[in-house]
Amino acid sequence: MEKITAENIEKSYPNLVDFDLAREKGLGDEKLSEKYFELVNKYKALFEKLLLEELPLQLIDDNMKKSELKFIPIKDEDKDYYQMTTTMPLDYIYARNNFYVEKLSKEDLEALGSFDELNDESREFIKRTLKDVINPYDENTMIFYGPENGKHMCDSTDIVIGIRYDEFADTEVSDEEFQKRFLDQLKLISQLATILEVVGLDKLGTAVKLIQYNEVSIMEKYHQK
Repeated sequence: MEKITAENIEKSYPNLVDFDLAREKGLGDEKLSEKYFELVNKYKALFEKLLLEELPLQLIDDNMKKSELKFIPIKDEDKDYYQMTTTMPLDYIYARNNFYVEKLSKEDLEALGSFDELNDESREFIKRTLKDVINPYDENTMIFYGPENGKHMCDSTDIVIGIRYDEFADTEVSDEEFQKRFLDQLKLISQLATILEVVGLDKLGTAVKLIQYNEVSIMEKYHQK
């Protein structure tokens, strides 16, 4: 797992860090400070622990691993920025949101810095602040988490879960078998998306959207086009 750093944060999309607000909060000057990245990584880790606690992500990941539909994990060297920086010990699923900690009040930034683990206090903190921290804007609007098409468009306060596997790794099947498996995989992912949406609203009070990514729609590849 990689930490979010000044070097790799450029791979995030959309990259909408408010530098003026970060400077106002003492989190940078000409560039973002080490403290900024310490807080971003801490918020991300707590957020993802909360997701694992409240959503059936581990169960979904385990079932995909055991499935006869042969969901083949992405090799480490082919993982995208969000897969590389996730703290969740999952093969297919990861959080796709960005974390704009500069939007926190100075008091909340101090509180975040004091947390070492997910407990009652930090759990309530993340639940209270997450809609602001994952939203780069001052109001709810639509935002693209990937190429600008309907598949990647979400509300700016949505919790966005990415799911990715190697669709083309198994070359030892016929075209007919591949097409049937491909359609069955899409059908299952659609069902999982519905489950997460319902559970997310109940457990976290905000919408959860599941987006399937592939080698074309991950942003590193997309920017190269």
